[in-house]
Amino acid sequence: MLKRSGFRKQSLEEVKIKQASKKPHVKQKKPKVTQTSYKDVKASKVAKQAKQKESNKGYKAPKWFNKIPPGSHGNNPALKRAWKAISDLYRQEDFLLYQGHCPICHTHIERWQDLQLGHFHRYSLCNSWFKLERRNLLGICAGCNINDGGLTSFKFAERLKQRYGEDIILWIELENKTYVGKKMEAWALVDFVARLRPELVEEVINTPHE
Repeated sequence: MLKRSGFRKQSLEEVKIKQASKKPHVKQKKPKVTQTSYKDVKASKVAKQAKQKESNKGYKAPKWFNKIPPGSHGNNPALKRAWKAISDLYRQEDFLLYQGHCPICHTHIERWQDLQLGHFHRYSLCNSWFKLERRNLLGICAGCNINDGGLTSFKFAERLKQRYGEDIILWIELENKTYVGKKMEAWALVDFVARLRPELVEEVINTPHE
């Protein structure tokens, strides 16, 4: 005699209910990967440049700054005036420090105005604000500033090491690279000169008398 199994055949209605209760499998879509095109990169660069220009748009330098005669270095009036301001200051400092002599060839200099402000790391190779970096500059005679190679360059380096330490030459090379791509806004140049040469700033104080 066969034993009765516990299996019971489901009715058609029960099968339909069971199938309806199952959640349908939804295939998830993979996120669409977009590649940045050359046009997108160029548009982003143009937008960034426009934003940088906007920060300087409409700025007018104060009268005291515009009275500074343009110097010999710079590709715009603001930078030329900033160069003139620091050149006068640093040449006076070095004229006093080296007692009226060129620190490289020891030629006697009559006036501080006869010195030139030379770059150890050449001006054309300096990035942005490093063109005005004090530790890369030295008041020297015109001859040494023109003939800036060989022995002159060696003595220039020696003077900088005496003033700033043995690692100064390496520091100049590394520090200059940190200024790549940095913009020198006119307002920032004015602020730089105002802090460095406060005596040039015209202070007009209107105080009511009691």
